[in-house]
Amino acid sequence: MNMKKIIAAFLHLAMLLTAAPAYAAELPKLASAWMGEFETFVAWYAKNNGWDKEQGFDLSMIPFDSGKSIVESLAATNWSVAGCGAVPSLIEPLSDYVYIIAAANDESASNAVYVRKDSPILKTKGNNPLFPNVYGSAETVANKKIVYTKNTSGHYLLSNWLKILGLSEKDVILHESEPTPALSAFTGGDGDIITLWAPFTFEAENKGFQTAAKALDCGLTQYVFLLANKNFADKNPEQTTAFLRMYMKGLEHIKNTDSSLLAKDYVKFYKEWTGNDLPESQAKLDIRRHIVFSLEEQLEMFAPNGKIQQYVTDMIDYTIEHGNFSPREIDRMKANSKITDNYLKALAQ
Repeated sequence: MNMKKIIAAFLHLAMLLTAAPAYAAELPKLASAWMGEFETFVAWYAKNNGWDKEQGFDLSMIPFDSGKSIVESLAATNWSVAGCGAVPSLIEPLSDYVYIIAAANDESASNAVYVRKDSPILKTKGNNPLFPNVYGSAETVANKKIVYTKNTSGHYLLSNWLKILGLSEKDVILHESEPTPALSAFTGGDGDIITLWAPFTFEAENKGFQTAAKALDCGLTQYVFLLANKNFADKNPEQTTAFLRMYMKGLEHIKNTDSSLLAKDYVKFYKEWTGNDLPESQAKLDIRRHIVFSLEEQLEMFAPNGKIQQYVTDMIDYTIEHGNFSPREIDRMKANSKITDNYLKALAQ
């Protein structure tokens, strides 16, 4: 090879090397909304492994304190995709503008009602024989002050716990708050009962608070959904599918990996997203507590009249029964058509 060809080859190589970072920088940003909990770890893990860029986009992750605030922020932040509990996904007014595109997990083992260790509520267990592991009774819970976050999975658990005890929300004193200030207030002595979801449950347990009931104890299923902004998804179906492909890769990896091998990453994620330390033992427990689903399982769940449709129907019926909604709002919720398996089917092709 003569000198001119050698120089040309080096110039070509230099162009390729300088072009690569420029190309990477040009990847479209995909704005996403999350809470500091398990479903977010999946996205965080995928992003840290470069699986977003592998799918042709750069995932940006916006933190929120609750699913309610995620849905409420849709117009302000214009996020494209999100991880969110079922209740706010269905009943918040702006939920009309989202699609439910997949199940992030089942967090039934990670939602709980807590009381202080000296609470008289703990003296009664199995008062309702159909729920032998549930603590409390109508007498010990009536008129107590409960700190909770409205229209969340914790709220759904709270209402069902009260029903099991023969009570309704009218029989207690409700104080609404986002989970972080709620736990801070409860720690400071405000309220008699608090309802939380992971990872706040670990903070509650580390502070010595005792479990009165978990969602599983109350016979509940509690899904966390993956949502897509309808406006974004309708205009960008390929990018929405690319996000779901990245996320499903994360779910498959976690489903097939021992929790002990993921614990260090989970601890790092938890610190970044909550500012708190989490022992590896609790990280492993939180990973194991969350049930995740393969693509094949999700396709079956999202089929017409499948588990997701039935779950959403039940949740809407429950919400109408326990809320103060106008006839127009009730018609809006019953006409709900946000569940779609289009993006899951696109992955299967």
